[in-house]
Amino acid sequence: MLRRSLLIAVLLFPAPTLAQDQQLVRELLSRVDVLERQIITLTGKIEELEFRLRNGQQGRASNPQQGGSETSTPTVPSPQDGQGQNGGGIASILANDPDAIFRDALEAIRQGQHQVAAVALQELANRFPDAVIMPDVVYWQGQTARRLGDETAAASHFLEGMQRFADSARGADFLIETAASLMELGETSDVCAILAQFRDNYPNARALLVTRAQQIGTNASCN
Repeated sequence: MLRRSLLIAVLLFPAPTLAQDQQLVRELLSRVDVLERQIITLTGKIEELEFRLRNGQQGRASNPQQGGSETSTPTVPSPQDGQGQNGGGIASILANDPDAIFRDALEAIRQGQHQVAAVALQELANRFPDAVIMPDVVYWQGQTARRLGDETAAASHFLEGMQRFADSARGADFLIETAASLMELGETSDVCAILAQFRDNYPNARALLVTRAQQIGTNASCN
């Protein structure tokens, strides 16, 4: 009798477990399908934004009266001419140490020497594209371009960060800063989609970023 009871238990109990597993698989596949559609949609928007930004940069270059000094190439003192308080530090660009170059770039930003910092950061991006600090480098490239008054270049850097470093500690920052740049450039139609991506991908983002996202969403009339 006991053996028969055990046999019945063995036959009966796996059935609901299998059904639950099948239901879980269906739910996971459904979620994957939703994520894939979101990725396809966002990729299309990113490509469209890149196209707009490239055209914006070309338009400003061909009509300097509209862009003023925003798109002009900054004249940066070389380490040899002794100009600027940070001239000696930026000489580390000649060294093979990305961390040292990055520290000098941040110091230049703190001193308000944004043109000097922009050159150092670009040197980093060119010479050490796979460095661990590259998400921070691209982020500060965007911030430096913004402080130099070139919001188009800032948007381009933040957009690059969105594409390359979404999984980094700067991932949420790149989304918010891209949205802020697009608002500044009048590209409000894409802002709400980016903010929705921020909410979906970074539910535990820092409070400051959440507040900024809410402010940008209000200004862009997002639902």
